[in-house]
Amino acid sequence: MLNRIWIGVLAIFALIVVIVLLVAPGSGTKPSTAKSLPSYANTPTIARLRIDGPIVYDQQHQGIQIDVSNSQVVFEQLNGYNYQVVKQEAFPNNTSAFSNFLYALNYAGFNLGDKSSSLSNVTGRCSDGSRYSFQLLENGSFIQNFWATSCGGTATYKGIVSQTIQLFKAQVPGFDNLTQGINL
Repeated sequence: MLNRIWIGVLAIFALIVVIVLLVAPGSGTKPSTAKSLPSYANTPTIARLRIDGPIVYDQQHQGIQIDVSNSQVVFEQLNGYNYQVVKQEAFPNNTSAFSNFLYALNYAGFNLGDKSSSLSNVTGRCSDGSRYSFQLLENGSFIQNFWATSCGGTATYKGIVSQTIQLFKAQVPGFDNLTQGINL
């Protein structure tokens, strides 16, 4: 009789475990292996902002790109829709500065975005304004690629756009002088 009670208790316990697994899907899955943004500070990672100006004639189209890594910050002025680099400035950086930058980006929501394939292409959006690409690359491969526009509305980037842009600009010494005359 005691064995039957134990078998009943074990059966009830097994039933409770099954119910918990059904009600809380994913509770039995392995933890996510996604890295936190600040953990990229010691890796060959680049945080990138690209600002693409209004949609105009190819030779008049302008943009900029800022790449920040643990060894340097690179500012590029881009012309045309093929992003021809017409001016480039590089500034030294270090792991500590990059780590602080990544923490600040993290608080601004840099890694928050919509990965829906139906929204992945920013081409043609906000034709009178600017398009912003917020990218994270490791060894030349995209870890993330989100976008927003100065027109508002639809976007895949879910972080704080103005704060993120300001953080990137602050990494470039003389940013205002470098961007004089660029139509963004």
